[in-house]
Amino acid sequence: MRILVAHQDPARKPSAPGPVLPVGVVRWRAPEPRITVIVKATYTLARSPSGSVELVRSNELLPLSLSRPSGLPGAAADELEYATDFVEHKPGLEVALAGYAHAPAPALRIDARLRVGEVRRDFSIAAGAPSAQIPLTSAYVREAGLLGPTEPVSARVPRPLDEGTASSMAGPYLNAGAPLELVGLVPAGDVVTSFPMRRPHALLDYGDRKEEVPLVCDTAWIDTDHARVVLVFRGSAVVPSERAPGIERILLAEAEGDHPVDWSAMVRGLHRGRFTYAVEECDLDGSRQPDPFAADELAVARYGAWGEGVPEPILPLDRYAAVSAELVERPDRRVDTLKRHDFDEETWTVEERAWLERIAEAADRGDGTLAAEFGERFLAAQDLLGDPTEAAMTLDTYVEITLAIERAGAPGEVLAARGLRFAQWMRIDRRWARRASEEPDLADELARRLERGRAAAPPRDEDADDDD
Repeated sequence: MRILVAHQDPARKPSAPGPVLPVGVVRWRAPEPRITVIVKATYTLARSPSGSVELVRSNELLPLSLSRPSGLPGAAADELEYATDFVEHKPGLEVALAGYAHAPAPALRIDARLRVGEVRRDFSIAAGAPSAQIPLTSAYVREAGLLGPTEPVSARVPRPLDEGTASSMAGPYLNAGAPLELVGLVPAGDVVTSFPMRRPHALLDYGDRKEEVPLVCDTAWIDTDHARVVLVFRGSAVVPSERAPGIERILLAEAEGDHPVDWSAMVRGLHRGRFTYAVEECDLDGSRQPDPFAADELAVARYGAWGEGVPEPILPLDRYAAVSAELVERPDRRVDTLKRHDFDEETWTVEERAWLERIAEAADRGDGTLAAEFGERFLAAQDLLGDPTEAAMTLDTYVEITLAIERAGAPGEVLAARGLRFAQWMRIDRRWARRASEEPDLADELARRLERGRAAAPPRDEDADDDD
């Protein structure tokens, strides 16, 4: 039974929300049935305008992975490029390096320093000939400043759960905001920065109850060649049954540091959230075939979340009114208009619902100010969309169109015959109404012309029918 993952609204462009963190699960016993939730985040080391190097979330998130053997020169049999993510539990933080140590100029030895939270290690990487990059494998890694061998710094074949980890590349779980120091390891030069404060949180949703699973960061994998850092967060919980844990979905959100997640707000935000399936080891080792209906099932889950609460608007009222005015102005350009404002049909429907629900709730309380403000902003935005030909319309033409609409009983055919859209006509009508309210002589002249036109006009067909 696959487990659904509902991801928090990534808070990016509505029509291009960006990637979501990969989530996996491991089912096991200890001795009661348990499930472990695994969340993997990818960061890159980027130089800020001030010149400092910062760790920022990558737009290319690495997927969950099985163990990959090291292809670097001098790697021992138990050294890996990457150790599997599908581990039930780790007693503390494990740090691993992959790639090469880097020096600004060729050298026989590169002295390196690593600090990841409370894990600190100084070591050297020695080569037989001068080189600007030396593999970070057991054949080259030495005690700091010495030629003697030392334990590897790369990932290793995972030990059984009961063995634990006894290594100078291990320590307490990594806290938010912990220090990161890399010397002699990445091409960009020495790095002294800190880990992000933003961390993932997971909630198991059983339908009739929910249980938050505390996640700890127990893995830090550093790809020195690409200045890339992967953090793996893990947490486990007892479940009712090993094969059918009864979990309807996992809710995944992020928060700063140890701040709690407002899960009710997160659920309301699922209108814009993303839905995936939790990855399991069998999805990667070929023992489970891909589900051809997975995309349809995820779409059903996404639309099903629309009934779980009212979403919050993401646009301020003035921008919502402006986009709404544009859509009314040119319905034939709807797709392009939405795209220009970073929406698509689905995400705009959510935004419309958010604002309409908010306006309706205020009206139900007897407060009509929000509806009135939207109306004012909508008309103001619509007026800004006018073109010079509208302002050039004469009083004669305005009276002629007004009378034609009255005789026809509907504006559609009348406006179409004159090449006018309804939004244009409403703008023109408001313009003349404003002028009439400000100029008494114009108001009198307009009233006289309309009266003469109505008196001279033949009766409408329905009026004639009524007379019969």
